[in-house]
Amino acid sequence: MKIILVGAWYTSIYEEPLARSFKILGHEVYEFKSSSYFRNVHLDHYRHGTLSLAEIFYYKFQNKFLVGPVISKINNDLFDLCSEVQPDMVFFYRALFIRSRTIRRIKKVCSAKLTSYHNDDAYTAGNKWRNRHYISSLRSMDFNYVYRPKNLLDVQNLSKHCEILLPYPNTDFIHPLENCEKKYDVVFIGHYEDDGRDQFIMELIFDNSINFMLFGTDWYRSPFYPEIKEKLRETGPVYGENYNITLNQTKMALCFFSRINNDQYTRRTFEIPSAGTMLFSQFSKESAELFKPDVEAVYFQSTSELLKKAHYYLKHDEKRKTIARNGFQQVFDGGHTSMDRAKQILGNLDKNIKLEAEVESALNKPSIP
Repeated sequence: MKIILVGAWYTSIYEEPLARSFKILGHEVYEFKSSSYFRNVHLDHYRHGTLSLAEIFYYKFQNKFLVGPVISKINNDLFDLCSEVQPDMVFFYRALFIRSRTIRRIKKVCSAKLTSYHNDDAYTAGNKWRNRHYISSLRSMDFNYVYRPKNLLDVQNLSKHCEILLPYPNTDFIHPLENCEKKYDVVFIGHYEDDGRDQFIMELIFDNSINFMLFGTDWYRSPFYPEIKEKLRETGPVYGENYNITLNQTKMALCFFSRINNDQYTRRTFEIPSAGTMLFSQFSKESAELFKPDVEAVYFQSTSELLKKAHYYLKHDEKRKTIARNGFQQVFDGGHTSMDRAKQILGNLDKNIKLEAEVESALNKPSIP
């Protein structure tokens, strides 16, 4: 089949593994990248004379408010590509820039199955306005995939076909490393959010028997930041290869769930075991169904339970390593790779095409005179 995969393509963890999986399965994939229409604008461009302040504002304004000539060009170019390629499927991965009228135009010029996916909760108070194009396009889609159970309720009344598409790790760069020294006992790699995660972090920071390290963004927003900074000094985010190395360098890696996004699991739920590291996660029923408690992952619900289990598994290396191995195996045996997600999407598409063919055949079947 011919597949157009529409998305931002700002990082290698979202669209890229899915596109690669479609290709491995034998399909022709056209990559439509909205990020190529926006320069990576920041003040360094102005200081170095490559862009004027007006140009920086021009791109930043349209990227934030999703209006303007750049947005129009993205939509027109996608329409032209669909008209030219005549794809079998157009997959919209968090395509916030694509207007609903563009979706309707595409449906008029090609018979492609239009499929959407969104990894954020588009219906929270802070997200709804920015996701207005996505939300208004849902009725025109043939398939809508969502990230979490809560969004099934948001979308199902607007959708012909709606189901959960779980996140997946990019196993091209997240995997176990041989002979990697364990520098840390416990690590958290992630952003600050005002959901109480910093209280868990503080417990670990001030337990001198645990070698803890924190990596991520926005931690200056925490009311505990002075203490965090004093104890850990400056810590920044880690990406790509460094992210995988850091996961491999720790005995257990923490996972917290975003309240803003109403998460019950997150991408790290799958990335941490993919690196061969023990998943040490905030508890949720959904996450515990994906990775069995104390078999494929370890869960906590309070600061006291966090510390108790951290000490236990630091003293019992073999049990911790067994859980890490089981979690790694579950990623593949449990069907949590990008290939598994690609097969889910294509399987639903194939069933739909066959069903439509059967209906058309039944309608065209001559009746007995």
